[in-house]
Amino acid sequence: MKWLRFFSVVMTMIGLSTVAFADAALQEAGRATRVKSVAFVDVNVYAALFQVMTEADGSFPTKASVMGGGNSMKLTMTALRDLPKEKVADSLKKGLGAQADQIIAKLPEEWKKGGVVSFNYDATSKVTTFSTPSGSVTVAGQAFASAWITMYVNADQKGFGGSLTSKLK
Repeated sequence: MKWLRFFSVVMTMIGLSTVAFADAALQEAGRATRVKSVAFVDVNVYAALFQVMTEADGSFPTKASVMGGGNSMKLTMTALRDLPKEKVADSLKKGLGAQADQIIAKLPEEWKKGGVVSFNYDATSKVTTFSTPSGSVTVAGQAFASAWITMYVNADQKGFGGSLTSKLK
């Protein structure tokens, strides 16, 4: 029984190090904070970290390549306040149209302050995994990856997209 417990712990550690190694291959391309103006007050909504797979020589890819879904990438967003599902769903529908339905189904009823959601695109398999505290969904296709990154890079907040992609060529 002790060996089984030991084996389980070792296998878990190997699994965690593999996950950490996979994320380590992605390099930070930029950070931004989404802000909404309510009346005369600016309210922080979420903090975003954008990571991409660098080129073989270690340089960052072009913005055009990333926007077209040519590179593996990850967008991680941490809520800076509680956000109701309806507000998040409305934003996703505006940016992604009908493609947002699969993602909206996985959103928690309220994205709690400190909660993390992410889009993770693997350019080799051409699959995006959207992860939330209440589960994840996988969406196939390079076009979907291009759509979600375009939605965030072209956000209506001045400077938001530029900050996310600040290290890209």
